[in-house]
Parts: sequence; C-alpha cells; structure tokens
Amino acid sequence: RLAAARAAPSPPSGHREGKAPSRDLYEVLIVGAGPASLACVVALLDSNMQSLLKYDNTARDRKKASSEHGARVLSRDEIRVVDASSSRWMARWKSQFTVLDIGKLRSPINHHPDPFGENALIEYALLEKNLSYDECGDAIDGLFREGSSKLLRKKAGRTVSRIRPVNNADQFKFMRPHTSLYHDFCDRLIEKHRLEDVVVNDWVVDVKPCHDHPLSDQKKPLLRVDLQNGSTMFARNVVLAVGNTCTPRIPRWTPNMKDAAASRRCEHVWSLAKKGPRYAQQQTHGKRVLVIGGGLSAVQAAAMAHRNGAKSVVMMARRRVQVRDFDVPVSWFGATKNLKMCRFLQTSSFEQRSRKIREARGPATVPKGAWMGFQTLQATAGDTLRVLQGFEVKSCSWDSASKCWAVSYGVGCEKERDATNIVDPGSDDDVDPNTMHVDYILLATGCETSVEAHPLFRRIASHTRPIDIVDGQPVLTSDLRWNPDLNLFVTGGYAALQLGPMAHILAGAQRGAAIVRDAVLGGINTEESKAATAKESSQGDMEHGNDKRLGTTTSLSSVSPESRSVAYHRPLANNPFSLIAPNACVQEICTA
Repeated sequence: RLAAARAAPSPPSGHREGKAPSRDLYEVLIVGAGPASLACVVALLDSNMQSLLKYDNTARDRKKASSEHGARVLSRDEIRVVDASSSRWMARWKSQFTVLDIGKLRSPINHHPDPFGENALIEYALLEKNLSYDECGDAIDGLFREGSSKLLRKKAGRTVSRIRPVNNADQFKFMRPHTSLYHDFCDRLIEKHRLEDVVVNDWVVDVKPCHDHPLSDQKKPLLRVDLQNGSTMFARNVVLAVGNTCTPRIPRWTPNMKDAAASRRCEHVWSLAKKGPRYAQQQTHGKRVLVIGGGLSAVQAAAMAHRNGAKSVVMMARRRVQVRDFDVPVSWFGATKNLKMCRFLQTSSFEQRSRKIREARGPATVPKGAWMGFQTLQATAGDTLRVLQGFEVKSCSWDSASKCWAVSYGVGCEKERDATNIVDPGSDDDVDPNTMHVDYILLATGCETSVEAHPLFRRIASHTRPIDIVDGQPVLTSDLRWNPDLNLFVTGGYAALQLGPMAHILAGAQRGAAIVRDAVLGGINTEESKAATAKESSQGDMEHGNDKRLGTTTSLSSVSPESRSVAYHRPLANNPFSLIAPNACVQEICTA
C-alpha cells in the first residue's frame, strides 16, 4: 500500500512533456529555489494535502483540508521559479552542505517538502532505498520518554513540566537524516513532478503591481517582476521564498577593506560556501585561520578549515558554546506543538510575538553530537585546532608588510571565560587584550533577517509598504500576504511573525507552503466561479435582501460598520492557522 502511494501520479490536465514553455503571464512565480520554494511548488501541484494541513489531528479535519481545493490545482506550465544562484533546484543549499561537509541535517526526518505525509522521507528510505532505521539518520539521546503521557502526568503531579515532550513511539520522527538521503529525496520529488526545467537563473530586481496590464484586476492587480537581464515577467501571484544567507551579519570591528589582498582574507562563511569547495581549500590551506562565532556554522567552518590543511585554526566565541539538539526547543516539534503554536498566534501584539521568537531561538547553539565530534577532532589535532570561549575581537587591522591580520581580543559578553589550548589573558577584566596574527578570518556570525537589510525587500518596501515592520520583520496578513491589496506572499524566515520561531527551518517551509497553497488556490477558485455566482445571485432575491437559506430578511443598513469590517477582513475559512471560529460565529455577518 505504501509503495503504491509513493508511485508517480499521472500528469495533470494541460501538462506537456519536455521543457516548460516560456510565456508572458504565469499563475504563480516564486523567487528562490530552496527547500521552501520546492515545498510551495509541490503543494500547488498536488491535490493530496491531508498531512501537510494536519493542524488538528482528527480524521474529519484532515479529510476536509485535503478536499478543500481539490477541484483546481496548478499545472507545471503555470509556475515559474527564478533563482539567482543557478537554474538547478537547491544549488546554493547543496553548495553550502558540500563546502562545510555537513553530514546530517539539524531538522528532524519528518520535516521535508513532500506534501504526501510527514513520514514520506522515512518511507522513501525504507521502501525505495531499502535502508534500515539506523541507516536513515541518528536518534537524539535523552529526548524520549517512556509510557503514556496521561499516566505520566498523573504520576508526576506538579512536576509535569519536567517531562520530556516526545514519546518513544515517535522517536523515529525525530531522527536527524543524513544529507545524502535528504538530497536524494528532494531529487526524487523534482523528478516525480517533472520540475527540472521550471527554474530560471536570474536576479529578481524588483516586484511591483502593474495596473495598466490588459489582464490586470483593479482590486488585485497583476505583479510585474523585473529581472537583472532586462526582461520582465508577469504573474497573478508572486511568492518570495528567499533565504537570509545573502544578507550576512558583519561585526562592527570589521575594517573597511580597501586593499584587494585584505578583502580576500576576510569573508563570511556563506560567501565562502557559495564559491565552492575548491575555493575554500585555496583560502584555508597552509594559513592561520581565525573563525568568529559560537554556533553550529562556526564549528563546521573550523572543522572544514582543519580538514583543508590549515596551519592553525582558532575558533573564538563571545559566550560559552551552548548545546541544543535543534534550532528551537523540541516542545515546538513534539506533543505540545499545537498548544505552543496556538498560544503564539493568539498573541495579538506583534512586538510580543517577536519577543517570543527571540526567546525560543535564543543565542547560537550546537547539537550535542556535533559538539562532541568537534571536541574529539580537537583532541587529536592538538595545538592546530583551538577554541576561545568568552572572548571577542576588540579591533582588527591589516598589516600590509607581513600580509596578515593583527587581531586584538579581550573579554566577551560573559564574565566567565574558557580557553582551550591557548593562553588566558588574565583573571582581571581590565587587562589589555591580547593580540594574535592570522592570515585569514572567517566570519560565522549568522545573517540578518530584516527587510531593511535585504535588497529585494528594501526595494519592494520603497513603493509597496507592508502592514508594518516590527524588529525588521514584515507584519504579514494571516495568509502571508505582503499587504491585503496584493497577491504577493512571503514564506520562510521573513514570515516569522505568522509562522513562529520555526519559520527559518524546514518546519516553517512546510507550514508556509500549506498557507500559500490555501490562499493561491482559494483565489483561483473564487475567480473561476465569480461569473456563475453573479448569475445565480442576480436570478434570486438576494438583491432585495431576502436570504432563502436562513428564511429571514436582512438589510445591509442594519449591520454595523464594525461587523462589516470583521466580515471583510476575516481570514480564509480553510486556513488552519485562523484564529476566528468556524462559520457558526460569523454566519450572520457573512450573510449580511
């Protein structure tokens, strides 16, 4: 049965073999070709969404969600994806994994872009790859609990908060899959839906509404997408599924490098990963490397430089390295995920939502397995791989004579300091910072998820403002629109105020794809049935105020402006994240 479910479906109506033809107007245009974009495309092409929209675990709601827009799905020819890195899917993603030699994903195995089910990746590994559970990935030690949750709550009493939020029966869902398995699975999805020729390699310069197009609607105008090569595309719906790796966070002490040699000796880890493994080896081989950062990327960058034959590698972090298995606490994944998400969405203030996101993510962390592996590598490397915890760079200058950096460092943001295989500058906080000379500085300081920092978002916001901007994040509508007047959607990390702390990881890509699909297909079905609905309403007595369904007569003048506003701005009824109750609460308002 599972093998039959994994079989490739028949091509949708209107599908043609071969390369997707070029056209002037697309139904959906997606910016970016990463996992979030792939999840949106697969969701728009597939009519089976029963697990992707499984916000409520009842079978009735799953059946309703899967058949909500079953009458209309998109074909491959109606979708176009534009990516600045390559014409291949997930090119930048795979390049980063290759350069940093990332062997396992940090997200659980049930987070992936396949809408058929949360167990699709494990089914693919077991049925098609013929792998065992142990070969799929690594389980997380100390994460799971024994027995029934109700029994544990009864026995624990007031200590219920200390219970681990994952049952042993669900432990396979929280395995971290191997990178090769995940990439093979994504390639299988691309092959299954024939998406090889959907991606166009070009920069998106700007996205703006186009009111003068002959097919444009005044209420929801078409969107004009300007590309760097001078060409223009038009689409009814545009989805911004871009990541934040193009906006790296640069420390203030980084000098303005006017010297060409100095500019090549200080790079961000994502800029290095974009240029490929051969360039990374040339930059680090035989050099003294300083890695700035205390998260997983810093650990991976330091290990990469050591493997490439660096003369010495020093990793410097402002804080002590904090160990955590996932990017956010496991309570956002496990049995309490629905409760956590509902409480997050019930927070009406977006400033409070932003604060909850920061609290959930916290500072940079490293998975336990990755940190233990790095410590093992450090023990075997000796003095060639060292770690500074609780120290930060105070100043940095380029020595043109010796062609190296003079880096002055001192006490970081924590009073406690921990130095491994390096001389401690002293126990007093007022001592002069030490100075080290390095040949290459690699910044693993994260990225800025802010519309002011991203060039595309900044250009769009200059002429089409969102509802509001809170801590750099755009305030979107409940269906992830940039503003209510445009079919411009945002998913991924820039939609965190609606998707929650998991917006920037694969779980957020799944949830964002479900909401975007719901809004896009809902709008398409509404437009296609608009003529028939208008015809039926003109033949009935609705124009006189008669409501045959309720057997009453309602006048619009009797409805208050507040009620009209609630009815007009209500979220989609089939949106799984809607905070408004089902039709019973707004039935009278909708009828009016």
